[in-house]
Amino acid sequence: MRIDRKFVDQAEFHALARAGKRPDCGVIRTSTADPQPAADGSRKITFTFSDETVDRMGDTIAANGWDLSGFKSNPVALWSHDSSAPPIGLASGVGPVGKKLMGTIEFAPAETYAFADTIYRLLVGKYLRAVSVGFIPREWEFVNDPARPMGISFTKQELLEISVCAVPANPNALSAARAKGIDTRPLRNWAQRELDERRARGVSRQVIEDLLATAKEPVNRVQQRANAIAIVKRRKREGDLINRGFSMPLAKKIAAADDD
Repeated sequence: MRIDRKFVDQAEFHALARAGKRPDCGVIRTSTADPQPAADGSRKITFTFSDETVDRMGDTIAANGWDLSGFKSNPVALWSHDSSAPPIGLASGVGPVGKKLMGTIEFAPAETYAFADTIYRLLVGKYLRAVSVGFIPREWEFVNDPARPMGISFTKQELLEISVCAVPANPNALSAARAKGIDTRPLRNWAQRELDERRARGVSRQVIEDLLATAKEPVNRVQQRANAIAIVKRRKREGDLINRGFSMPLAKKIAAADDD
């Protein structure tokens, strides 16, 4: 049976496989990486995109089973598998190293793509750590292992995408990032747009809502009160001018100039 969705997460793939289907779709697998920024200060970060450890679903992916030919023809790095948005960087050196799939992403500079710069700085500061791979399973099987009930061993797979991911959205981490001068507004704007349009893949609505909440600037109560007082004063000034015979547009203009 052919599945029309291009990508599913591991849980969905498991459900389809347990139902006796051979899902003809891509799979997204997310893991927590240990980003290693280049020592020379360039905008390059090395990642472990996948390894052979048993994940929370009981699955493994063989490092020597990766087909990288298609990916290397267009080796871009995405944010949360959002292929409708510009890539955040270019990947190089992607390939198996021992039991890991490793590689380096060079991130677009701030003057070219501000959003990519935000993600780069969050990774350098260890405020973001998750990456994921999007792949097509070519050969796989359920394992007969009591320690991995219904676990799957992927032995041959074609890499389609690599992505830095929106999880985990740690409010303390993003608050610390803002305190260090990192602009989290591009991340907030992405989350808001994503809730409206749902273009990313492999990211639940709850994760995006959490990210939006954590990326927002904290409310400055003092400034909020000062703004409210200023509005009240401006409206009173407008009313006084109108009572003296000024037209409403002119009264608004004078009151606004007084604020300046």
